[in-house]
Amino acid sequence: MRKKLSASLLALTLIASMPVSLQATEKQSIESITVSQNHTNIIVSGSEINADDSVEYVVHNLSIGRNEGITVYVATDIGGITEEQLMDLAMRNELRGGEHVIIHSVGYKDKDTTINPDDNSEARILFSYQTTTTGVGRSYIMQDTFLTSVARGMITTLSRTFSETVNARVTSGNLWVAAAELSGSVTSTVNVQRQFFGPPENSPHNTREFRVRFEGTPFGWRQTRTNNLTGNSEVRTGAVTIPQRYTIYSIDRTV
Repeated sequence: MRKKLSASLLALTLIASMPVSLQATEKQSIESITVSQNHTNIIVSGSEINADDSVEYVVHNLSIGRNEGITVYVATDIGGITEEQLMDLAMRNELRGGEHVIIHSVGYKDKDTTINPDDNSEARILFSYQTTTTGVGRSYIMQDTFLTSVARGMITTLSRTFSETVNARVTSGNLWVAAAELSGSVTSTVNVQRQFFGPPENSPHNTREFRVRFEGTPFGWRQTRTNNLTGNSEVRTGAVTIPQRYTIYSIDRTV
């Protein structure tokens, strides 16, 4: 359902009477706080929030403890954003009531790396290797990078192309040989033609900060080395984090 901004703002004031779709408990220091999200089914155009006017955004309203009225706008062409990820984004950036987040774009893992069969060729002649992985935890932030900030009512571009690649990281254990199962990378590129818009002129916030965050999933790995002459096997184990996605987002703040 589409509404003009005035209608959207009116609808947002009614969220207290709407059912809460998700409640979770997170630990912050030594006290628990309640995190909740309300679905409004409101869609606004990019021009209404001073973003890309060719894109429409779904409105999500978050409450984190006593900080109510946190609004997250997610571009409608982005799929796979979970409620948990929205909450995590808000909490990690310590958002306060009234602040806005816009999720502009999401990208996913690059094509898996192909390991050259000549890599460690001597070891591969004498031995055979088998590598397996097992998921051991939830995704987490591998890196969160500042892009630029824009003042209220202003437009800017980057002075040079931004390109950042985050690769898989073996966090424990020693591999005998490289393995495609433990590889992977995510690359985010922003060119100088892309425009970055500050908050609207009528916004209570005076700056919009743009960032890109990279998320990865931790796995346990197990590598078995088998002697091709004797058939004897040895096993090594460890952990690896494989990047899965990047998210370009912005936060409207008052500084």
